[in-house]
Amino acid sequence: MEEIKDNPKWSLGAIVTTFGLKRLLWGLQSMPLLEKWVAAEGDLTEAEGLRLEQLRKRLLTQADNWNEEELKMYFVAFVLEIVGYLDEENPYHAFFEQSITATINQYKLSSKPDMLLAKGVEDELYTPYLCFHEYTCTERSRSEKSKPDKDPRAQLIIDMLIAQSLNHNGKPIYGCYVAGKFWSFVVLDNKELMISKEFDATKTKDLHKFIFILRHFWVILRELLG
Repeated sequence: MEEIKDNPKWSLGAIVTTFGLKRLLWGLQSMPLLEKWVAAEGDLTEAEGLRLEQLRKRLLTQADNWNEEELKMYFVAFVLEIVGYLDEENPYHAFFEQSITATINQYKLSSKPDMLLAKGVEDELYTPYLCFHEYTCTERSRSEKSKPDKDPRAQLIIDMLIAQSLNHNGKPIYGCYVAGKFWSFVVLDNKELMISKEFDATKTKDLHKFIFILRHFWVILRELLG
């Protein structure tokens, strides 16, 4: 029996190498699962459009000043409510900061995603389908197009690998990470991985777009994952 190794501080390159992933590059290669997801369209009610415009202006003026908790409370939580992820009547639940663990390739992986959309009962989750992480920007990174000082891609992909291992069903895992004002979407299908282009939440068109993307995940749940 091989020795179980501690969980190191992962970089994206180390994750790809260690777990034998094939990263497909957005715009150069194809992954229909992700491309179909981010191509989602939809409509907003007048009230939703007005609320999103309020949130967009709040983000535009305050994002560089917020810490992670403020980003969550002043912006992300309202987006999750608009797309229906906080609806308690839905059979799928949003779980916040729930610890998940798995041993993969002799590495014991552990994480606490900001949110998991999963099947579950009360505070017990069973099958995670979508992993979500958010990061704000440091003073140093604000001059670098609002990139965070941590790599949110690496943390999210660790979450997705754990979810994939826990599910034991061979179905793809979906993910989303927020880096300040930028949102990106991710699919892990077996060993293939792709990260979408960035959507800028301070731009009305992009903000509406990722509302439609997140809402379309309900269709993916019903038709592919559930």
